[in-house]
Amino acid sequence: MIGYNRLGDNGRFGNQMFQYASLRGIAAKHNYDWCVPPSDTYKEANYGLFDCFKMTGAEGHVGYVPENFKTLNESTFAFDKEQFDSFPDNVNVDGYRQTEKYFKHIENKIRKDFAFNTDIMKPCRKFMKQFAGGRVVFLHVRRGDNVGRPDFYPMPRVEYYKRVLDKYFPTEECLVISDDPEWCKNEPFFDQDRFFVSESVDYYDHETLEGDGSRKKSAIPYVDLCLMSLCTDAIISNSTLSWWGAWLQKDKDHKVIAPSPWFGDKLSFNDLSDILPEGWITETFTETGN
Repeated sequence: MIGYNRLGDNGRFGNQMFQYASLRGIAAKHNYDWCVPPSDTYKEANYGLFDCFKMTGAEGHVGYVPENFKTLNESTFAFDKEQFDSFPDNVNVDGYRQTEKYFKHIENKIRKDFAFNTDIMKPCRKFMKQFAGGRVVFLHVRRGDNVGRPDFYPMPRVEYYKRVLDKYFPTEECLVISDDPEWCKNEPFFDQDRFFVSESVDYYDHETLEGDGSRKKSAIPYVDLCLMSLCTDAIISNSTLSWWGAWLQKDKDHKVIAPSPWFGDKLSFNDLSDILPEGWITETFTETGN
């Protein structure tokens, strides 16, 4: 039996998705039993997998591993193949594990688990009907806890988005998704007919620390993630949430554009060689925004 007792208390929603998927991938690799915390756990830490997704594969796998089990973290930010191939049983899994290489071999099972609950999918499908079935690219603008921390999480300026759109998506309609929709609505670049700004209206009850040192209620990301998955192409930010929004898209011929650098100087020691799936495209930016 392996588990992830800290699931929901080690990063926000996109991180939880990586941790759950990797746990399942490790268990499948070695034919181990596995478990995840119940849905009413870590409410103060945004544990929302069961609120957002059907999680059909988790039925019968809810619980904790004993506290005396050894905790095993990843030894590198990149795919830890040596650890993956020799992963022991009876441990508590930890770490961020931000690469699909931990679960690519069970991709279909993960996609089935991450099918959106009907109360989320239904209004999102209705919203997307306005695009009349054409190609729609989502453009993710992550601000929130990134603002004011370029040494950790640099943010590209709008010039980067303009360049990427001109190069890869010169005519497609564009759904702008952000944890700060008001900033996007006030940005002149997005005041064009091709742009639609998604506005999240639901927020967690508790406050989280933002990049500028303030504490704010953070947006519940389930609807925005679902909308991302219903688009045909993606311009992601350096964000696990938009990574998953692109990964969950059904069009295998989609274009996904990711920014470089992913981390700032103070996190540049991390090996990012495995963070993007094969076929995703990297575009570099040099000037950061505010």
